[in-house]
Amino acid sequence: MNPKTVIEIKARRALTVSRLHDLDYSLNPYLGCSMGCIYCYAPSFTNNDLASRRWGEVVLVKINLLELLSREVARLRRGVVGVSIITDPYMPIEGRYRLARRGIEILLSRGFRVSIHTKSPLVLRDLDILGRHLEMVDVGITITTLDRSLARVLEPGAPHPRARLETGRRVAEAGIEAWFFIGPIIPGVNDSAEHFIDTVEYSALYGIEVYYSRFNPYPVSIEMMSGSLDPSDLARIRTLSRSSAWWRSTRSVIESLCRRYGARCREWSKEPGDRGKGYRAGGLDRYLISR
Repeated sequence: MNPKTVIEIKARRALTVSRLHDLDYSLNPYLGCSMGCIYCYAPSFTNNDLASRRWGEVVLVKINLLELLSREVARLRRGVVGVSIITDPYMPIEGRYRLARRGIEILLSRGFRVSIHTKSPLVLRDLDILGRHLEMVDVGITITTLDRSLARVLEPGAPHPRARLETGRRVAEAGIEAWFFIGPIIPGVNDSAEHFIDTVEYSALYGIEVYYSRFNPYPVSIEMMSGSLDPSDLARIRTLSRSSAWWRSTRSVIESLCRRYGARCREWSKEPGDRGKGYRAGGLDRYLISR
């Protein structure tokens, strides 16, 4: 879904230095996100009041991003770049501006490793670039639920979840490291086996690793959810999302499915060892707060 309002801005820098163990930099070509996921807490950390208040409706485009990036990669130490952290780099507006595509091309040509995270099949457009740098890229696809009706509530502007499964398959078949991210897992919303089973089975079939993570009940997330969920559901989400017992039970369901189908599944790590991936579960909080 395209945003209602698009504003072109000039940024001060392209790459942001990360303090995380698994990323050196981040690249966000846009501010705001037209996918409008109601569980997202990035609006609290988006440095633009309009984009934060009208999350899902307003997207700011950094029109000088490529010029800045070309200068920065010439002087910065090479490292791992997350694309993107606080907005989806392949939302529909990317089809017009192509900043993610050209930014990734610049990074790879200068020896930077790129870790992409998206919900969009638009990433397939760039397989020609990614395929030339197989050892330098990985692509993660978020699948919060495969229930289309629920997905429309949670992620009103995001592509169909089944299309995301196919995106992961095509990325993997191109020889590129692919992974699925199941999350955020929200108590009473998408925490039962029916929301995981097809993704886990598909992952095993195509050799795609699975990472999963629980929902963090940030105030902005709860506020956005309040417009779509019943107050009693919100109260349960607030309570259970911090419950160790609930998470142990949910984790057990996922891990048992992974064993059944022979899929490689891991809870998202906040510690060293998952370079290029761990920031998306918990580590992201530390990144945003440290900016």
